[in-house]
Amino acid sequence: MQAAARCQGGLHLKLRGSAGASLNADRSINGQDRCLRTAQLPRSSLGRSFYEQSSLVRGAPVWQAPLRRARTSPIAGSGKGFGQPSSNRSGGTKEQEAIKQARNYQLEATQLLAQLLQAKDLQATARENVHALSEEFFMIASTYLDLAKKEGNAEVVNQLESTLKVALAEKEKTLRPEIRLLNRLLREKNSSGRNAIFQEDLSLLQSEDGYFAGLVKRMLGDVERQPENPRKGELLRKLKDIKQEMKELSRTKK
Repeated sequence: MQAAARCQGGLHLKLRGSAGASLNADRSINGQDRCLRTAQLPRSSLGRSFYEQSSLVRGAPVWQAPLRRARTSPIAGSGKGFGQPSSNRSGGTKEQEAIKQARNYQLEATQLLAQLLQAKDLQATARENVHALSEEFFMIASTYLDLAKKEGNAEVVNQLESTLKVALAEKEKTLRPEIRLLNRLLREKNSSGRNAIFQEDLSLLQSEDGYFAGLVKRMLGDVERQPENPRKGELLRKLKDIKQEMKELSRTKK
């Protein structure tokens, strides 16, 4: 079941089903080599939204800037490659340094996901590691989830989904209330449900120029710049509906 090969800039994944979920670097899914490559990860704007292409939750969660600001995400970088160019003291190229940094992010995320999958108290473990539940973690974990779905392993998919939902819930507790509000609105399927959510948090809709309005505007821009994918249209429609409903509620409050 173990794969000896290592992909450049990537990791192998092994998940077990009924014997208990486990996730380890340098392994395979169902005995086959499946490399998690940096190129497979969805691009995002650091400190704004990501997850637009994730299949974990209907409606993309929005995040504040990750806690790990001391180092720039190699995944969420600009046109200069994976994040900002690093110092090249080892004599290697900038591209090699970026690949090395990306591999380190992937390894850290893989190890944390393994820890969560094996935890006896998942919620407590997620809470203890909430600082590491970063943008990169959820993007990499979502890629593993997609790989498991492609393998058709329903049991593993369920284990990953339930684990990541608990981790997401713990992370959301640390976010601004405006971000939590937008997450809830994006998960709601219809306008009546969104209106009920708005009514619970009308104080957050201070004005069109407030934080929440700016958050919706930034996420709209982020999603519009995403490559075409099956979820993009639905997410854009929801965001435009939320923007319009927010304007109408703001007018009625005046």
